[in-house]
Amino acid sequence: MDTSTPQSPITDPSAPEGSSNAIDGTLDLSTFIAAINVVGKQNIEFAEFLEQVGQLLTTHAKCGLVSEVKFTQAVSADGNAAEPSIKLIASRFSTCPENVRQWAFTSASRAFASQTVVMENSSSTDSNPVAMISIPIPPSNSTGDQSSSKFLSAMFIGEVADNCLPFMQIVAQQIARWQTNNILRSATQISRDVASLQEICLSVADSKTIQAGCRRAANNLKTHLDFTSEDQTATVYVGTVSGKKLPELVCVSGSDSLPDDTRLVQAIESAMAECISRNTKSQWPTSDNDYALMCHKSVSQLLGDTSIASYELPDSDGNIKGVLLVQTSTPLTSHADNFLATAQPQLGIAISLVERGEQNKLQKLYLRIKNSIAEKKTQTILKIVSAVLLLGFIPLPYQIKATSEVQPAEKMFLYAPFPAPLKASLVEPGDLVQKGAELARLDDKELTLELAEVQAKLHRSQKNHDGFVATHEPGEARLARHESEML
Repeated sequence: MDTSTPQSPITDPSAPEGSSNAIDGTLDLSTFIAAINVVGKQNIEFAEFLEQVGQLLTTHAKCGLVSEVKFTQAVSADGNAAEPSIKLIASRFSTCPENVRQWAFTSASRAFASQTVVMENSSSTDSNPVAMISIPIPPSNSTGDQSSSKFLSAMFIGEVADNCLPFMQIVAQQIARWQTNNILRSATQISRDVASLQEICLSVADSKTIQAGCRRAANNLKTHLDFTSEDQTATVYVGTVSGKKLPELVCVSGSDSLPDDTRLVQAIESAMAECISRNTKSQWPTSDNDYALMCHKSVSQLLGDTSIASYELPDSDGNIKGVLLVQTSTPLTSHADNFLATAQPQLGIAISLVERGEQNKLQKLYLRIKNSIAEKKTQTILKIVSAVLLLGFIPLPYQIKATSEVQPAEKMFLYAPFPAPLKASLVEPGDLVQKGAELARLDDKELTLELAEVQAKLHRSQKNHDGFVATHEPGEARLARHESEML
């Protein structure tokens, strides 16, 4: 194995004066496995996931330092390659020594060059053994793009340095498993969002009046936001814009009437006008205390210092047809914000369709009244009397025609757990199926190819291990064996 010697002894500056700087070398592998499995099941951002992993390593593995080193192939404006960056995730030091950071960077550089796990032991004369282990973090995208490669480096201090590799192997496996599960969660979430948005827009476009359409939009958006954000409840306000007039609040989710507080209604309408004037989505509170959002701040104060976000609803021509204002106890999650941003043009187009339908009805009614007035009163009266007499004395057959649509008592949207080509469809629209019946099959060629690639890597690693054993290279053989176990 490669070795790297820090330029100064590695000590813990946070240790009390007069006490030993040696860190307890007791390994707690079983507790660490249980704890990291709990972290891996959480639906959190990747940065937060690494943060918790780093804390677990410093707690259970008695690490001195856990850091994330990032290498990128992007170039700056002057044409030079961007410098790699190192981010300290967790540390047992109150102030991490610069030579320790440099050692972590050097270890990650070697791992970057070999794209394998690298373990380096310090040759320092200090009595405490020290080891730095760097592992590659698999790319989060399905294409395996290596233009931005990340590595996790951990420094083990004390007697644990000789048998700390299992900890990093578990971390590498958990990172790969977490990113795979996150891709599946994202695909499921996107499919659910698309189906929900389509249903919301169809219900709005099917409304007879703009007010009814806006009420449907508010109630359905609230249901979706409450479902995707279990820890908060949303209230959705919808306002419409007619011509160049200011927005007018028309409905509130979960209510058939507007708020009784006139001051609150005026503040909400002012916040909607503020959103249109900014020509972008607006959110309060903000990190920089933006004075262009004073109307949003006023609404937040009237509703108990809650979070306020507003979104324009443009039609296909870019004309603003309405404004959404969402109130939540805490700021919207990035997922909820992206969903509402995607829904903006779709809802604006749906509202414009309802508006055109209302205008056509008014125009037809106006022409009918105008034509009736143009006719002579006497002719109109004679026609009405004649029609009444004919209808009264002549029996006429009649029929009533109406279109109908049969809908199921319960709707369910089905979607694939991960993106893949459709191999076979086993049922046709309208077929009766039993619960649990197979409906379709997905093409598993990509999964088969990935499995074959992993098996080939495993075979190559085992072959390398046998070669190293034959040539009496125990260190390289040990690395080859651990690489095989990771696969």
